[in-house]
Amino acid sequence: MWSYDNAHPSVKTCRDYVCGSVTGTAVWAYVRTEFNVIGGINNSDCGCGTATGSGTLTTTSAIQEQTNLVNTTAGITFYLGNGYLSGFVSACPDSDNRVYTGNDGYIKIGGVSKLVFNSYRTVMSVNYTTGAITSIGWAKINAAASDPLWVKEFDPFSTGQVVFDAVSSSPVVQQCYGAYDITIKIKPSQYVYNQSAGSVLSEGNSINETVNLSASEVSYNFTAASYGGVEGNGVFANQIMTTPAGSLPVGIDAVSNLYWSLSTALDTFTCSLTFDLSHVTGISNTANLRILKREDSYHPWITWGSYTLVDGTHLRADNVTTLSEWAIGSTGGNALPVELVLFTAVREKSAIILKWNTATELNSFSFEIERNIKDCGCEWEKIGSVPANGNSNSYKNYEFKDVLTKYGSYIYRLKMMDNDGRFDYSKEVNVDASSTLDYTLSQNYPNPFNPITKIEYTLPVAGKVIIKVYNANGEEVADILNEDVSAGYYQIEFDASSLASGVYFDRISASNFVQIKKMLLIK
Repeated sequence: MWSYDNAHPSVKTCRDYVCGSVTGTAVWAYVRTEFNVIGGINNSDCGCGTATGSGTLTTTSAIQEQTNLVNTTAGITFYLGNGYLSGFVSACPDSDNRVYTGNDGYIKIGGVSKLVFNSYRTVMSVNYTTGAITSIGWAKINAAASDPLWVKEFDPFSTGQVVFDAVSSSPVVQQCYGAYDITIKIKPSQYVYNQSAGSVLSEGNSINETVNLSASEVSYNFTAASYGGVEGNGVFANQIMTTPAGSLPVGIDAVSNLYWSLSTALDTFTCSLTFDLSHVTGISNTANLRILKREDSYHPWITWGSYTLVDGTHLRADNVTTLSEWAIGSTGGNALPVELVLFTAVREKSAIILKWNTATELNSFSFEIERNIKDCGCEWEKIGSVPANGNSNSYKNYEFKDVLTKYGSYIYRLKMMDNDGRFDYSKEVNVDASSTLDYTLSQNYPNPFNPITKIEYTLPVAGKVIIKVYNANGEEVADILNEDVSAGYYQIEFDASSLASGVYFDRISASNFVQIKKMLLIK
């Protein structure tokens, strides 16, 4: 986590919107903003001429926390490029809340890029009377352009993103240009934020326009819209891939494993919102689904009364005239038991390693692992089960090893069971295990052993396999296997109850392949 003091954001190009005045001066909100650490003249096209920013980032009071990457704060530069207004809510005459979205940024040390961002969002709350500003933000890491050590340090949850918050204790002049001292903290993001921004092209009392923000799995259909001044037609969506906190309305017994933060720069509007439920887990009965809305995380959820179930994967909120945070709830006992944040499958030699993480669990009982063969048309096969943690609000890690017995391209999924017998399926993951295996004879385990041990081997093509055991004098003491075997991975058990303690050797021969391993029997 980093903290930077005395950054000087410059704000350019007024939003043509006046909602009141403070000490006789008009109050403006700005269409664009940038954290200007580059320097120079900031031009304004709202009739106020130009204003000069300091263009410097003071690092003398920077704080180094929880990072092993640097041992000094000298030469640190934090930069976010032009951010465009895509959300604005006025609370005249006292304050406003605004959303800026942009496409570039970085952290540099001594002019060398360490962490590069290819998109960002910052949500600012501005108090007109005091000039105080608070902000929360998000940025997507451009890993290819960043230092791998910095990516590893700032992305321990593999979300590809960072979050930051900012607070200003100095006044800001709300004219065509504003500058203020600000403290910014940059931290790893535990959750994935899917950000989208668009604009409404038509304006009037009767329009029919859809803005589809597919990256955030939501779309707006506007029937009326009035612009908020210069470029005040932005529409924004942020899908947050974690279960939201907050009290639920009466009759709602579960909430989705993700939620949305929506905003617009339009002054007034009427629209419907269609939510894509593809990544909402735990839905067992779509008739029980409800749409929830709240002002922000400090307010309770309410049930949105006007909604339509479009189909099995889309739910629409109708007659919407204000935007804020939205989620999917359920009544009548919908499960929604597990927030699954990661599910992966990776081949490691002769096995597939499945790993998954949960952020929260509610009444969860177990994870059943199911496997299928890609493009086979076969039934799903249960290959194992892992106990769940019941009720948890912290990250839990799980792992399962599927030992291969033949080649193929496999599909895996988790059947997430709760204590009441209800269940839901995870997404499916594919693993290609069709490539040829090598001839191998693994070291027996356990070793030393008494008196039973296991011997593993792999065979790339079908053929005759012979495995024998010899003592230290080279004398054969056991004939373990002598038969034709199909290609694949195998594990056999060797019982040495009849042998004395000592050193032994197991030998495999298959086609032209011969290998010997040393074993130690201790009784």
